[in-house]
Order: sequence, then C-alpha cells, then structure tokens
Amino acid sequence: MKIFKTTYNLPLRFHSGSSTTTTYQHAFTLIEMLIVAPIVILVIGVFVSAIVSMTGDVLAVRGTNAMTYNVQNALNTIDADVKASGGYLATNNITLTTGQGYDNATSVFKNADATNGTMLILNSYATTANPLSSTRNFVYLTNQPSACSSASISQNSKLMTNIVYFVKNNALWRRVIMPSTYNAGTGINCATPWQKPTCAIGYSAAFCQANDIKMVDGISASGFIINYYAAGSTSANTTANASGQTDAARQAAMQTTNTIGVTINAAKTIAGRDITQSGVIKSVSANNNVSGVITTPITAIAAITGSTTVGSTLTAGALTPLGATVTYQWQSATTVDGTYTNISSATNSTYTLVAGDSGKFIKLVVTGAGVYSGTQTSGPTSVVATLYVKVLVVAGGGGGANTGSGGGGGGFLYNSSFSITPGPYAVAVGGGGGGGAGTGASGSKGNISSFSTIIAEGGGQGVSHGNCAGANGGSGGGGSISTTCTATGGAGSQGNTGGAGFMSAGLPDWNGTSGGGGGGATGSSGGQASGSSGNGGNGLANSISGTSITYAGGGGGGEVFFVTFAGTGGSGGGGNANYSQAGSAGTNGLGGGGGGGSFGDTYKDGGSGGSGIVIISYTTSLLTAIGGAITTSAGNTIHTFTTSGTFTVQ
Repeated sequence: MKIFKTTYNLPLRFHSGSSTTTTYQHAFTLIEMLIVAPIVILVIGVFVSAIVSMTGDVLAVRGTNAMTYNVQNALNTIDADVKASGGYLATNNITLTTGQGYDNATSVFKNADATNGTMLILNSYATTANPLSSTRNFVYLTNQPSACSSASISQNSKLMTNIVYFVKNNALWRRVIMPSTYNAGTGINCATPWQKPTCAIGYSAAFCQANDIKMVDGISASGFIINYYAAGSTSANTTANASGQTDAARQAAMQTTNTIGVTINAAKTIAGRDITQSGVIKSVSANNNVSGVITTPITAIAAITGSTTVGSTLTAGALTPLGATVTYQWQSATTVDGTYTNISSATNSTYTLVAGDSGKFIKLVVTGAGVYSGTQTSGPTSVVATLYVKVLVVAGGGGGANTGSGGGGGGFLYNSSFSITPGPYAVAVGGGGGGGAGTGASGSKGNISSFSTIIAEGGGQGVSHGNCAGANGGSGGGGSISTTCTATGGAGSQGNTGGAGFMSAGLPDWNGTSGGGGGGATGSSGGQASGSSGNGGNGLANSISGTSITYAGGGGGGEVFFVTFAGTGGSGGGGNANYSQAGSAGTNGLGGGGGGGSFGDTYKDGGSGGSGIVIISYTTSLLTAIGGAITTSAGNTIHTFTTSGTFTVQ
C-alpha cells in the first residue's frame, strides 16, 4: 500500500552517443506514516500554543497598562477637582433636572449610600473657561449684590456646580450637575459658564449637553473608598462617610475636615488572566469651610401664596435654588413700607394668620442653612383682613302642657359680625319639645341649637294644671292653670318670661281658668290679661335669609270651659290653644312654642314645640363655604340649616 510517492529522473548515456531517462519512485508506507504524522501534529500544536500564549500575554499586558493609566488618570482628575472645589458635600445641593440623578432621573446623590456605595460630591465653582486655564474667571450672579458691570463684582455670589464621582454598572463615572438656570443669560448670571451638565451615555434630553466621563472599568461599589480627615490629622472622621448618619450629620462632620483620602481598587479578567490595579491619593480642598459657612447662596424667594384673611394659611414661595435648605421667620408691619418685626414662634414654611394680624402686612425672611448661605426677604402680602359672617341661631320651642300653659319660644341669638376662619364648624339644630300627653303631663323643654360659640337655649315647657310656675328656657313657659298657687311664668335666658296663669273671679270650680302664654323673643312676655287667656309672646323678625321672617313666638295658654280664654300663639310660629281641644304645634324651622291643651269633655294634650334653625350669611365675594341649603340674595350667600350639619369655610 502506498500513501504518497516521490518522483525523480536520471539521464543515461550509451556509447552510441544516445541517452535515455530513467524514472524512479519512492512512497511512504503506512508504518512510516504512523511514525511521522504525530511528530508533525505535535510540532504544529506547540507552535499554535505558543502563539496563543504570546497573544494572551500581549492582551493582558495591554489591559494592565490601560487599567494602570485609567486608575492614575482618575486619581489625578479627582485631585484637580478637589483642589479647585468649594468643599465636600453629603448630598448634592443643586436641585436635579431630570436625567442628572443617580437613577438618570432625579434621585439624589449621597456621599455614603448603603445601596449605591461611596460617592465623592464636590461643591464646585462655575468658571468662564477651563478651571485649569490662566484666563478663567468665576461666573458671578447678577445683582448679588452688585451689577455685572460693577467694579465690586468680585464681591458677588458665585454660580456653583456639583461634580460627582460615583460607581455604577461596574465603572467609576464623573458627572457634572448644573442649576436649571445655568445658561439663563445675564438676567441670572453675569457670564456663560464653561461647565455643561452631563448625563449617562446614551441618555437623550435637551438639558444634557455632554456625556458622563467613564474614568475606570472594573470597579465594584466597594472598590471606591473615600475617607475624610481634619487638617493635620491621620485619623479619618468616621461620621463623615457613615451611611447610617443623616445628611445633616455627615455634612457637619465634613465641615471639620479639609483633606480626603481616595482609594480605587479595579479588577477584571482579560484573556483568561485576572488583572488588578489599585491607587491611593490624599487631596486637600483649600476652600472647604471648616467654619461651617457654605458657599451656595440663596438668590431669590418667590411671592407668598395664600389668602390674606385671618385663619388662612400662608405658604412660603419657591426658593432659588429650588430645594435649598433654609430657616424661616415670618414678620409683620402695620404699613406696607413700615418696619417689619418678627412674629413669635412663626418659624415654619407656613404660617396661619391670627386675629392679631388683622390690618397688618406680612413678609417672610429665609436664611440659608446647611450647605446654603445668604438671606432673602419676600415681598409683602396685601393687608390681612378678618372674615365676618352674620349668624342667626334659634333653638327649639318648648312643648305645651296637657290642659295647661303654652311653651316658650326657642332661644333667639343673632350676631351680625361673627369672626370666622377657614375650616369646619359644627352646626346643631334643636328639635322642639314634646307636647304634654296624658292627664297632668307637662310639655318638654325645647332642644338647644348652636353654631361655634353661639348656643341658643331651648324654649321652656308649658306646665299642666295645678303645677304652678312655668318652666325656664330660652323664653319661659307660661304659668299653669291653678286655683291654689301663684302660677308665674318661667324666666327667659335669651327671650322673655312666660305669662302667668289666670282664673276668672266668680266662676265655680275650675271654670274660666287658663294657663299663661309662652314667652316670645321680643320685648313682650307671654300674655295674661283679665277676661282672656294668655296669648303667646310674639317672636322677633330678622332678614338674614334675604326676607324678613319672625322667629321664636310663644305658644298660647289652654283654658277650662270658657271659649274666650283659649290663647293664640305669638307671631313667629307659636302654636294656638284651642277651645276644648288639644294645643297646636309650634312651627318647625321657626322655634315656636307649642300651644297648651284645653279641657272639654276630657283633658287635652299640649302641642309640641317647633324645631329651631341656624342661618349663616356673608358677602359672596369675600369667601367660599359649603354646608346647609345654599341660596343667594343681594350679593350675599346664605346657608340655611334646618337639621344639624357642618358649615365649612374653604
């Protein structure tokens, strides 16, 4: 068997002068091939392995060199940024525009974050050119306090930026955070800053003018370490980088330091080889204010918002920069251009106006705190006004008695200038007292009605025959039918007394006797006149509803066997007494007293008192409120409550 052959030719010459060519062939046998082939394959394998190894070594060396350069370059850049900065921050002190947060939205950066690791946040100055350039200058804020053209411009507040070093996606990044007004022109800044806001690579937004810089690959959250040191100290401040501390506590600790130690530990695998690189620097921020004075200024406060009426809440206007940390002090003055003095304990971002502020003007002073400085004062509010409403409160009328006197009208209270503040007010509407039911039963006292501190007492109940004096109430109930005692009317706390009981001379037994009328809300007491029964006292008219209506009339007194002695109810919803019949009920919604029952063939029951009412009225243009049945009349809004509820000033 032949595997391959070798062919070669030799010329042969003969004596005759002619020549011929003889061809010889030699081939490897199978045995020879089995011996030679492994040797060839081994040689090729060694050669390929050597090439691969040399290639891996080249890649690893190249990766090591690149990592070494990147780590050193990152440390150098950090060192330059620190030396040019205004100090260290616990969290960014510039309000984040969408795209500039850690989450590529508005999530804040923290120098010690339990989830996202260590970050270096620098409070840096915006400049007109590269900070390393000899021609650069600071960007000053317009009119803070001088004009941009002023020779004193160097005394103005400076535009600040934040430079943040943070680890994300296994890399160390550098981001520049700028205020939203960084390129607003000379109305805000005296020059256009060289620095531009950066965002994550691939993030698209109009505000982002450049990409973040990737400093080093192969860094985990624990591979970027920052320690803070006081001047001359070799012991790190453990509060400044403790994620368990508050932002304020970490910031306060940083204010006692001026030096940071930065460690970068990078690691990655290239061509199957693990490579690592570490670097350490210490850098000093000469401008870090160990005294605690922060360089980011408060540049403006917007107008105070809220209604300037007593009881309303005022709210501080927006700050520039947005989200700045400040303290608040509310002030007042008696004239818009007068001397403003501090309002005691008014140190929050909101302030609720009290009665003492009526007729005054209000301002708010804010002072930078934490990483902010400077003071700004808001413009004055308009003069503080006190809100007033008109309020009528009428209680339920007293019930008339069984064969007895009439019930008194409900208590009547009217306030034409009740001071009110925004918020809810409980309204109670009292029901009328029940009429006396059954022989010898007196009526029931009316129930109170109320609005805030205005409380009207229910009308006094009528008393049954033989029970003498009438009951007290808002207006008193009438005295009883009696032949044995002095039947005086009950006293009225918010109206008038009830009328006394009456007995006609010369008539036998109880014939001709009558109960007194219930008192009404006017100056007249319940009637008691010779020859007639007691008429209920008249109520009082009021136009709070837009129409003149009379309220809280007393109920008429009942009689015994004498038609002319049955008393009539007073104007304002008082119920009548009826000859030989039960008394009539007082009118609901007017607070009238119930009429007393008379005697015919049997003892007749008294009428129940009418329910009360609460009405609130105010000038429509002054406030807005809800509750009750709402109507309007002649520029006034009227809330009428015939049942209990809530009146809410909005």
